[in-house]
Amino acid sequence: MLRWVARQYMTGLRGGSLEKNQRFVVFFWIPYLLILMPAASGACDSVTEACCYYALAIPMGVCFCMMFINPVRMPKLMYLCPLDQSMRRGYIRGACWFRIAVHTGLAVIGALISLLFGNDWLGALGSAFTAFLFSTLCIDMDGLGSPRNTADGCVEHMGRTMVHFWGMVLAFILEEIFISAAQSGGLLAQARWEQIVISIMTAVTLLLSIRYMLYLREMQEEKC
Repeated sequence: MLRWVARQYMTGLRGGSLEKNQRFVVFFWIPYLLILMPAASGACDSVTEACCYYALAIPMGVCFCMMFINPVRMPKLMYLCPLDQSMRRGYIRGACWFRIAVHTGLAVIGALISLLFGNDWLGALGSAFTAFLFSTLCIDMDGLGSPRNTADGCVEHMGRTMVHFWGMVLAFILEEIFISAAQSGGLLAQARWEQIVISIMTAVTLLLSIRYMLYLREMQEEKC
């Protein structure tokens, strides 16, 4: 099963198709993250700050772009093979966790690199954990999660959308805070009230991420 999941992931990277609105998001996000944001925040004022910024920002950008380029989808072979519903659901779960593991692994590597350029251990840990939450919220399933043609189905779909949207917004803001803190000596160097606010934001993002994962499980049961 893991071999199928990894192969489908690589196939999606090579042959993923983007719609016009998705292409706009991806091609806007890349220059914004790699050029506009570091220029506006002064991350390129020194080599050390630039290295710290890109070590933490690139994994987040890769995770976000993969949501559009390579969503979780069921290979056609899975429908042709005599596999039951539980095995198809197992494949979808494996594909989700595979993406989370890959993108979180990139973030952990970036966090470790940031330690070499002035970040502290708490900032690196917080950045990696936020990237883990962001990677769960960036899971997108091709053909899954469309609203049912009922009033309850539309309300439920709206709830999923709001949890997804606000979770990603909070995770993005948190990661930007950790990046900014890393460039100024790490999270431990920040004021106590700032640390409290960051802790509250992290807790809220965690709750939204858990709720979204439960939504993903419900969508699997509906569509697989």
